[in-house]
Amino acid sequence: MLKQSVDRSYAERRKRLSLGDPDGLFLFFSRRSGRGYSRGREPQAAHFYYLTEYPETDSILLLHAGKSVLFTKVRDELDEIWHGERYGPERAKEIFQFDTALPLDSFDGYFSSVLKDSRRVYFTLGEDAVHDARVLDLLRASQDARKRMQPGLIDIVDPRAKVSDMRRVKDALEIERMRKAAKVAALAHTHLLRRIRAGQTEWDIEAEFVGSILKSGAEIPSYTTIAASGINATTLHYTENNASLRLGDLVLVDAGAFVDGYSSDITQTFPVGAQFSADQKTVYQAVLDVQRDLISRVKPGASIRSLQKHTVRRFTENLMEWGHLKGTLDQLIEAGEYRRFFPHGVGHYLGIEVHDVGATETSKDGVTLEPGVVLTIEPGLYFREPGVRFHGIGIRIEDDVLVTKNGCEVLTKDLVREISEIEELRARVN
Repeated sequence: MLKQSVDRSYAERRKRLSLGDPDGLFLFFSRRSGRGYSRGREPQAAHFYYLTEYPETDSILLLHAGKSVLFTKVRDELDEIWHGERYGPERAKEIFQFDTALPLDSFDGYFSSVLKDSRRVYFTLGEDAVHDARVLDLLRASQDARKRMQPGLIDIVDPRAKVSDMRRVKDALEIERMRKAAKVAALAHTHLLRRIRAGQTEWDIEAEFVGSILKSGAEIPSYTTIAASGINATTLHYTENNASLRLGDLVLVDAGAFVDGYSSDITQTFPVGAQFSADQKTVYQAVLDVQRDLISRVKPGASIRSLQKHTVRRFTENLMEWGHLKGTLDQLIEAGEYRRFFPHGVGHYLGIEVHDVGATETSKDGVTLEPGVVLTIEPGLYFREPGVRFHGIGIRIEDDVLVTKNGCEVLTKDLVREISEIEELRARVN
């Protein structure tokens, strides 16, 4: 179904970006169409989507002097029989609020004409060889003409830093959509708590999750589902999802929903049976305590780097107490001994993409958080080494968190986390 209107914020983003350099040309390509009958429902190119919400493939956005021009395919009756109705330039201009919309095949001529008076072209090289070749050929032709008529060459500038900085802080429309994506995914995770039982497979977990989010309005999962039972949970990016679920094991499920162009990212860990074992409770409660502590520290002025440092300290203390690490706290942290059990970052930005864009490391203490930033908080402990206490246990707890003026909002708060709450739900299944 074609959209009838889009929010005004997309046009405002385009204008803000373009007016940041009125003498520059900003060029963004949509996703290229796949070959064959179907490539499935793939997300639009992220920067292009952020600036347009336009869903069609093989389209081009050009910004210059505060104006926006879309180049897109014209309507074609035969093609629409196979692939569905298109917007065409006329409807695209009206619905998506472009200043101009033109047929795709007019791009080369139009771009060459505006290049004559431009000093900079903002375009990302290296993402698509076909797009690179097309743009570079046009630039070479323009450079040759300029050498004959006037001095000076055209600079190619990567626009990603400018757009990424805009995308890092979410506006009201984005926050609304991210709340929805978080709610859909949390509902699906709760569905798993009420359905999964011993004798099923990890594939059943993925099938139940994907079915739930699609029924709730998601377009696709936001990434490949991780459904890891037993020792599989100690592999961070385990995606085989083909093992049988056994009583006594834990299941780690890392899965999210892509809804209205935005991603959620949740991890929960729960017992295959009705209860956690004593060792499982010990590790789970330690991870949950650290996660709760971290969430309380998410506020303007904090940074992902500071949260990482705090996590490392807390987990190193746990590992010393349990006998996994020996030495002084500072020496163990300096040597990175904790990485045997906690090898990943404690969080990342979230938005259109699961690992969303935005600078994190421009200062010694990292880029500070500010209202409108959305990030994950995902501490975990993994006991993979044979012979160690808690061997075979892998636990991660991940929530999506919005930085607010006075602290934060947990977008995924609908999913239960306490041991007693999880066991209550699991007892009804088992």
